[in-house]
Amino acid sequence: MLVLVLGLILRLIAAFVSKGYLMHDDHFLVIEAASSWAHGTDYNHWLPWTLGNTGPEGHSFFYVGIHYLLFKSFLAVGLQDPQLQMLVIRILHAIYSLLIIYFGYKITSHYGNRNQARMVGLILALLFILPNFSVRNLVEVVCIPPLMAAVYWLATKQDKSSWRAYIIAGILSGIAVGIRYQAGLIPLGLGLVILIFERNFKGFIIFGIASALSFFGTQVPDIFIWDRPFAELTEYIRYNFIHGSSYFQSPWYTYLLTIAGALIPPISFFLIFGFIREWKRLRYLVLPSFLFLVVHSLIVNKQERFILPIIPFIIIAGIIGWYNYVDKSAFWAKRKRLHQICWGFFWVLNTILLSVATLSYGKKARVEAMSWIYDNGASNYAVEYSFRDEIRYPPQFYSGYWGSYVPIDSGTDLLAFQENIKKMENPPKYVLFYEAPERAERINNFNALIPIKFEELIEPSFLDKTLHRLNPKNRIELIHIYSIIPEPEEEQQD
Repeated sequence: MLVLVLGLILRLIAAFVSKGYLMHDDHFLVIEAASSWAHGTDYNHWLPWTLGNTGPEGHSFFYVGIHYLLFKSFLAVGLQDPQLQMLVIRILHAIYSLLIIYFGYKITSHYGNRNQARMVGLILALLFILPNFSVRNLVEVVCIPPLMAAVYWLATKQDKSSWRAYIIAGILSGIAVGIRYQAGLIPLGLGLVILIFERNFKGFIIFGIASALSFFGTQVPDIFIWDRPFAELTEYIRYNFIHGSSYFQSPWYTYLLTIAGALIPPISFFLIFGFIREWKRLRYLVLPSFLFLVVHSLIVNKQERFILPIIPFIIIAGIIGWYNYVDKSAFWAKRKRLHQICWGFFWVLNTILLSVATLSYGKKARVEAMSWIYDNGASNYAVEYSFRDEIRYPPQFYSGYWGSYVPIDSGTDLLAFQENIKKMENPPKYVLFYEAPERAERINNFNALIPIKFEELIEPSFLDKTLHRLNPKNRIELIHIYSIIPEPEEEQQD
């Protein structure tokens, strides 16, 4: 109970303090799409009746569909403020994520002892990446609770004469895959364990059928939207087969480094050793996770968040395997102080990182700029990004405005832009100057043609600044907001 309370407190702190988003996908593929649908538009052009749609995009509508219902509910009760809407969503995710701690404790109690279960629960509650990630719209994290629940039912409730555990585990597995297609590797691994190691063909068939039916249930929207089942899944497979190497390409060992770093050395090496050591007894934890790791390591498109679904399984099996080893090790029996120092280092460093991550505002400048637009009631605005040939998407959800904002990139002719805004029925009222390159010159050039007045400076968060220092590829954004001064003729007409 104590670890659940600790986990809830940290996640609620993250829900209230750690606003914004971390990556493109946890905002634009969930929040922007769902909220725009609730407002009668289609931001990403995902729906077939939207002008510009070219067919399925390969995104499961299950999780984003749940958010569509949430946003419709918000509008029905008069909750309009985007920041308040997101606060409610983060709180819901915080509560939901406690299932990771709960099932981690229960699974460990089954395979190990109470002390090991407490340690697992504590790590799952306090590991520096988890409170922040748990309140995000990251499908890689959202799919974890049903996966852990499925493993729990198979590991602790299994009875070869009963269908119940296989049915429940299958239903939960199907839900997880409906949230995140790639999570299907874990149910596949579970099925292989049932078939090969348990030699239970009947259980394998029941688990497989339950998983398939449950997954089909999450994909029912495809039938109504595309007039055929599995339209998005089919496109997802086709797209990744063709474009799998078009994204981030990293060496095969990338995810091993990610796991080692996320779990903090040297403890991460202890956990990896423990994870491998008792693989046969802990096969429901180890083998599906190993399959997931191997397949993702072979795929050239690697992003660190992709490996998140197996982190709790590594922690559970790692703690059980490591402490069972230490209890019998003559080496560690003579070096208990060293073992304590290693764990002390883990908790000290984790606490420092936890305080930073849990209190960090992701993409603050972008989000706060849009919130400023919302607070000032703007019905249109321009985004000036003329030092690049493409605009970085502003998170329109926070502006409360779903019309087309006016982009100004390196290919924009300001003289033509000046003439165009005169013809617009709804001309932009504000212009947002993104980032630092040649900003003074850009502002002066704009002001020479279109008079503007400074309104607000939006600075990035500490986290955004730190990530930029660690890797300059992580852009640091300082956004200056100016109002466009109407011409005298326009004022007289008003």
